[in-house]
Amino acid sequence: KNVTIISSKQIQEYSFNSIDELLKLVPSIEIQSRGGFGNQSDLALRGTTFNQTLVVLDGVRVNDPLTGHFSMYIPINPHEIYQIEIIRGAGSSIYGPDAVGGVINIVTKSFSNEFNDDELILESKIGSNNLNSINMYFSKKFGDKLNTTISLSKIKSDGQELYNSLENIYSFFDHQLFSISQNYQPSKKLSLNFRYSYSINDFNSQYYYTRNPFDRSSEKVKKNWAQFNSTYKINEQSKLVFQNVYKRANDLFVFNPDFPPFNENKTDLVNNKLYYFKKSDRYNLVYGLDYQSRKINSIDRGNHDDFYFGSFINFVLKPNQGDYGFFLNPSIRLDYNESYNLQYCPQIDLNYNQKNYNLRASFGKTIRAADFTERFSNTNKSTILPYRNLGDPDLDSEKSINF
Repeated sequence: KNVTIISSKQIQEYSFNSIDELLKLVPSIEIQSRGGFGNQSDLALRGTTFNQTLVVLDGVRVNDPLTGHFSMYIPINPHEIYQIEIIRGAGSSIYGPDAVGGVINIVTKSFSNEFNDDELILESKIGSNNLNSINMYFSKKFGDKLNTTISLSKIKSDGQELYNSLENIYSFFDHQLFSISQNYQPSKKLSLNFRYSYSINDFNSQYYYTRNPFDRSSEKVKKNWAQFNSTYKINEQSKLVFQNVYKRANDLFVFNPDFPPFNENKTDLVNNKLYYFKKSDRYNLVYGLDYQSRKINSIDRGNHDDFYFGSFINFVLKPNQGDYGFFLNPSIRLDYNESYNLQYCPQIDLNYNQKNYNLRASFGKTIRAADFTERFSNTNKSTILPYRNLGDPDLDSEKSINF
């Protein structure tokens, strides 16, 4: 596949305030920012829309079931990143729904099982409009088995005045993050990883979603993230991996302080993955199971819950002569959700690699699942104003053929 890898060493050479600002520096990635400093950004790969690119953190998806606009609320400090893998092209045959244009996989230092350096990084910035930030990352290895990282960050500003009026509207923002993670290896065969993160993104969001003259909106997104990985090394060639994540997001959207009630959306997500990986000189093999449980409690969207189940297999046949020659990579995935029923995503990738050139061909099917906003927006209101959008609870998945 067409993959670009950005290492932590490269990341430290850049100047940025948030992960979306970092990705903006990478060719072929389009970041559509509604506001700087990590307020809200949409990510697009290869001409897809913002909700057709999948963001993955240490193997589990970040994309929020409430709305595609939350994909860049990644609950880690940028200094925690070990490497960023940008996988261009269709990926639904392995990663499931939403991987239409590609996948952004973020691997952190504490989950990589390869990084165990002692580090202390302190960073502070000041600027106009009362901009100030502080950023702290600490990593410490205790003996041969335990590695701990702690991250704190805060960046805020009063913002600049947006309009010459008597209303004194400013583009304020206040973003805060706390993250702690552990890497524990009780034996040479077993590795355990754990992370807990809590983040708050509070910002002016006027005209982010509407051009309504009464729009005086602000938004506050709170996110709790708990993640657990366990890796059991069966032998030198194979391993078994179990991944679990629980995410709770609280989104408070105030369209106009004079017009209550305000839209508050609480979303719960549980994602479990179990897969087996085997690697040899002639082939790589991965197959596994994926389960998600999703729930929303919302003023304007109502209360809903659903789940989806997926299974996949991915095979890579390598050439006899090492790194050069033909690589054949077929894969297929089955997904079930009550909204779009059973979907299958087959794909085949062919690669001819030589010392001075590389030829790739790919053909596959991708899907994108509708989020809760597309399915249930304003369905819990008795009166729908003319400028409001109404969701469709029975909205099917998007389907496309990528080649």
